[in-house]
Parts: sequence; C-alpha cells; structure tokens
Amino acid sequence: MMELGFENDIDLLKKYQTIQSRKTKDYKKFLEIKQDNKNQQPLDMISSFWDVIVITAIDSLQKEYYEQVLKEKMNQNQIPSFIPYVVISDPVGEKIGCGGSTLYVLKTLSTMFGDDKIKTMKILLLHAGGYSKRLPNHSTTGKIFASIPCTLGIGNNNNNSDKEEEREDESKLQACSMLEIKLIILIDIPKRMKPGVFLACSDDIELFESKEMSFNSSEDGTFIALSQPGTLDIGVGHGVFILDDVNQYKPNQLNPCKKFIHKPSKEKMKNENAILSNGLVLMDSCYYFDHKVSSILLNYYNQNNPINCEIDAYSDFLQVSSSSSSSSSSSSSSSSSSSNPLGKGAEPNYFEVKSNVTKFLPHLPKEREKIYNFLNSSKCKLEMIPMSPSAFIHIGTCHEYIEHFTINFPKLGFKNLIFSEISNSISNNNSVILHSILLNNLNTIINDNSVIEYCNFKGINKLSIGNRCIVSDLEFENDNQQISSSSSSNISIEIPSNSFIQTLSISDNRYVTIFFGIDDDLKSTTNPKLFGIPLKEYNSINSNSNNNNNNNNNNSNSLWNAPLFPISKVSPKDSLLKTLNHLQTKQNSNNESQQSYYSIEQCLNEKDLSKQFIRRSKLTNEILNLKNKIIK
Repeated sequence: MMELGFENDIDLLKKYQTIQSRKTKDYKKFLEIKQDNKNQQPLDMISSFWDVIVITAIDSLQKEYYEQVLKEKMNQNQIPSFIPYVVISDPVGEKIGCGGSTLYVLKTLSTMFGDDKIKTMKILLLHAGGYSKRLPNHSTTGKIFASIPCTLGIGNNNNNSDKEEEREDESKLQACSMLEIKLIILIDIPKRMKPGVFLACSDDIELFESKEMSFNSSEDGTFIALSQPGTLDIGVGHGVFILDDVNQYKPNQLNPCKKFIHKPSKEKMKNENAILSNGLVLMDSCYYFDHKVSSILLNYYNQNNPINCEIDAYSDFLQVSSSSSSSSSSSSSSSSSSSNPLGKGAEPNYFEVKSNVTKFLPHLPKEREKIYNFLNSSKCKLEMIPMSPSAFIHIGTCHEYIEHFTINFPKLGFKNLIFSEISNSISNNNSVILHSILLNNLNTIINDNSVIEYCNFKGINKLSIGNRCIVSDLEFENDNQQISSSSSSNISIEIPSNSFIQTLSISDNRYVTIFFGIDDDLKSTTNPKLFGIPLKEYNSINSNSNNNNNNNNNNSNSLWNAPLFPISKVSPKDSLLKTLNHLQTKQNSNNESQQSYYSIEQCLNEKDLSKQFIRRSKLTNEILNLKNKIIK
C-alpha cells in the first residue's frame, strides 16, 4: 500500500466515511443557494462559505478551459453558483512556481476587488497550474478537474437508499471532480477562519474532522498550516513540521512551530527530532495566512515584479516563519531566543537549494533572501494544527492514481463504476470505469487494477486492457457496431499491462495518442527507455520518416520531449490505431514515410482544450441519453 495507513482499521475507515458523508451533506446545502435567492438566505449561512474561489492555470488556454468547465458545473448544480470563481493564469514567461502564482494572484485580486474589500474576504486559493509530468492524463485539463470515483450521492445518508428510483438517480450522477472533493473536505474552514487566504493544492485529498477547528491565532501576521501524519518515505517528498517536543503536541489545536523543513532526507528528519514515537512525521498539506501576511507578500511583489523564477509557496514561505514563543520552557534562554520572530529553529539556509525547482536560475537565491527578509522583518509566525485522526492521500503519479482508485478508495465507500454504460458480459473486477461507454464489443477483457476514463468503445472485435493501466479519452466506434464472429471487421484493441494511453486534441483539428509504460520516467535524461526499449531506437525509427515536423529532436534527451507519437488529421480513432501500430510494431509502414510525430511537450504547447471539452461533453450527453433510454 502507499499513503493510506489505515487499510485494516475498519473502525477508522467507517469514521472517515461518516466524516465525509456529513461534510458532503453540508456542502449540498450550499448548492441550493442561487444568485437570485442569495439575499433571502440567513446571513450566517452565506458568511460560512468562501467569498471567492480562485483557481490558477498554467496558461490562457487552460484558463479558458477551466472557465468552460466551471460554467458547466454550475449549470449542472455540482458546485455553488452564488459566489464568484476567478481563474488566473500565470503570466507569460519563465515558470514562476506556486509561490510566484500566489503573489500574482494577490496582485490580481487586489486590482479586481480593491485593497479595502480584499481585507474582509475569505479566499480559497487552489493551485491547479502545472504540467503534471508524472500523471500526464491531467497535463492538459488539469488535476483540479480530475474525476474522482465518488458522487455527491455519498452524502445522502438516507435509510431509504435501497429504493429502486434512488438507485436509478444514483446511476445518473456524474463523478465528482477534485474541485468538488476539495470544497467538501474544506467545508468547515471558512466558518472557522478570519478573513484571509486558504491555500491548497489540487493533487491530494485530506481526510479529517474539522467541525470544531479554530483558526483564531492570537496574533496577526500568522501562517496556520494543517498537518497530517505520514511515513518517512512520504515525508522526503513533502514538508515536515518540527516542534519543541514533537511527541507533546496538542492534536486538533494550534501549536507553535519551531521549524519547517521542505523535502528533507530521512537523516535530516532524524537529526531535527522530527520523528514521532510511532515512526511517523507531521507533514504539510494546506495552509492559511491572514491579510497582514497578504499585504507583506503583495508589498514584496510590487517591489519585485515581474516574477521570473520559480518561487515555492511552501519552501519559500513557510521555511521563513516559525513560532514567536517556545511551546514549553519559559527559561531565560528560551525567552531570549523567542524575541527573534523566526524562533530559535528557523534558519536562512535554503537559498541555494535546487531540488524543489525544475529550473534553477542564478537570481533565485536572491529572491528567496528578499522574501525571507520581508517576512522576517514583519515578525511573521508559523503555527500548525496536527489533525488527528487524519489521512493524507497524494494523487500525483501513475502508481498513486492506480493504487488509490482501485484499492484504497473502495475502502472509503468510493465506487468502481460511475456514470458509464458497459455490456453486462464485462467483468469489472476491481478496475475503475468513469464516464465511459463499452458496448457491443464481441470480446471485452478488463484486467485488475486499471482505470478507464472518458472512453468510448463500441463495436470492436476484441478489446483487451491489461493490469494496472490508465486509459483516457480513447475513442473507437466501429461503423458496423453489431459485429459477430463472422464479421469482416477483425479489429482488436489490446492495451498491455502497466500502460498509460490517452488521445489528445491538438490545434488544427488534429489528434495525438500518447502511449508509454507507467514505470517509464518521462523526465529522465539518463538513458531513457520506453517500455524497456532505449529511446534512441525509437528515435532512429522516426528519423526515417521524411518529415520536418518532428521538432528536429531525434536526439531528444527525455521521453517528455521526444517526437514519438504519430499525428492524425482524421479522427481520435485513427490516432489510436496509428500509435498502437507504430509503437507496438516499432516500425513504419511504407505509407507512413511522410508521417509527422509529436512529443508530449509539443502536444501541450499546441493543445486544443476547446475540442477536448467538446469531446468529453458529447460523451457525457451520449451516456445520459443511454441511461434515459434504459430507465424508460
């Protein structure tokens, strides 16, 4: 198992289900509030939700896509429609990281609402920009709108849920996206916090009870972070909090934090006394900061924009701030050190760290030092709330995606089949099928632990999906769907085990199907391999095609920028067949001598998210029509 550390604790699993069910029911109350009846609602009801929800995007195309999806979700009553949603794309230029995005968001909101108004607002900031190189099915459409295998029906803790009509309604419910999950998880937060910003990422799920949580720090200029216990293996890829006595913390209450360390080694965690008696560490997930901190960060931005390097919202903000007082001793020595706003543990020793950025630029250390000085001179503090019991579920890699969707989530009451139409003959095992159609296929085999999402397979002679696959946005509709064993159509689609495959829409009405192994390292530049075959062998195949559109990159140094995948100007179906033929046979046919190939990187640069949105919406409508016919 990976990050769910409670697999065999049935009582704890039931508790998490109960918490999530209660939060979902509370969330659904806000779906009843509309713009036209907002003023008729009790003031305490309106004030207990966010004043604005901000979602970041990597570029203007992703911003437009996000806005399309948000509009659709409001129309379908999946998210509250009485508050504004603001999508802010990163400025054109160097990648600025989630910290740079935070600064840019604060500036944009200040311009949009005015400084005085902003100081009264409770803002939810969801970072959703990024290339998602370790989970590419979200590279174009974003992790924030990734479908999660549960519906809003999970909140209907109704004793009559076995009624036939309610089961029919449940079958028509679409999967929640990560956005809905985040709003449900954090449903209690705006009720408990003062005006300020609550910052969260879009690739993790936290399970915890927060009904009685308090964010009321006694001092302004404070960061308040939520913390979940995690293993050392997980801690090395996240942030870890250090207290004066890590085993004497107060669960579910504010604790002054001595120090925050980002992506530490196991040895560093041990040397810093960060390890609890049970062998776990207190990890970061999401955090709040008040509007005094907002003003300080905005002041830094106003003096140093435009941002042109990667600033991290965790390592470059939280490592600066620590408690202004020791949580235990009141000796003269600790009193002396506590006058330092950084506390006795925080150190400005991370300016030269390169591990948390994709591109280390020479001026980055100087920018980190400036941020440190701004927050340090303003005596900003860090407090944290260790949530207990709680679970931290990270969904940032192919393996995590498969593990959680097919093994761990069902233990929380999540589903294996959501808003899909499949033939009765299909044995689903423990694979997950989301928003897909698998009908009229002569022979369909779906092996264990695979995730199938936004796919449309109809009228195939044989469809075979191996173990531990991620299959996304594929389309194959045979002209003669009512096939038989004697049919002239003998097309088979076979996806081998441990594969990732997705059809992307790109500009000029073209399609590219990307296909690789879930164990392949897309970012590696050291002898990269595709399905165990050295990349240079595929490059030599593609170089034989007389084509100028291969990015002149036959010596590509990673799978991410290697032009491996054939372009189709015909259809998603044609794209799928081209890629399977090309990569599975590892050769070009004679009529492919002029074939163009794209890398994943090129696909993202030329993505057509409007087309991708239309394809998914069309599939959703087709599924709904099928369900309505069945019910009638």
